[in-house]
Amino acid sequence: MELNNNEDNAYFSDSARTDSTADIKASGRKRRRVLVVDKTDIWHYFNKLNSPKPKHKKRLLQYGSTGNFWSHLEANHGILRSEKENTSSNPTQAKVDVMFQKQWSKNPKHKRECDEVLTEFLIDDMQPLYVLKNEGFINLVKILDPYYTLSSDKYVKKLITKVYNNSKQELIKLFGNTIKFCLITTDLWTGRDRQGYIGITCSFINNEFELQEIMLAYQYMEYPHTSQNIARTIMNLIFE
Repeated sequence: MELNNNEDNAYFSDSARTDSTADIKASGRKRRRVLVVDKTDIWHYFNKLNSPKPKHKKRLLQYGSTGNFWSHLEANHGILRSEKENTSSNPTQAKVDVMFQKQWSKNPKHKRECDEVLTEFLIDDMQPLYVLKNEGFINLVKILDPYYTLSSDKYVKKLITKVYNNSKQELIKLFGNTIKFCLITTDLWTGRDRQGYIGITCSFINNEFELQEIMLAYQYMEYPHTSQNIARTIMNLIFE
């Protein structure tokens, strides 16, 4: 056989053996013995050209990497790489994935967008902050975006306060330009901490004759919860 002098070559030898074996079902009807080997075992089956020739020489192969060897072993001898080797056979790709994950997780724009959506979810659906510590919610976030890390309660509170201040200014403009008449409703209840809370909602018709509702307040209510205290709380909120 004529060889290219610019390439490395190796002989395949069937005299080599490994101790790790497994039975698998071959194509269609028969079963055959298949050897499952690790990457480090590849040279148990081949000798380089400049090495002494093995007693049982079968074939001369050209190689630049061991991938050509694995194809020959699998196709002609039923010898497979172990699953461990298959999953780790491309360390470069693994490194790229890890680097991408670290880079994406530290992406400030992506982090900020996710925090904003999370804050909107808490406000719009009136969710308590302890939902951020619920195992089910944490797992959901990991599945939806593995690169996003939930922010702390303290940081989320700052975001909620920021949204509140911005919304307050928009609401003041809305009362000055759009809302001429409105209906105020209140809800009063006692929380698990035995403290009283009041919620105040404003309902109105906008310029397109659509019914709109705005939550004006959701805050602590001092005891006693008399009609005078409730009226004073509402008036303080309106004049604020």
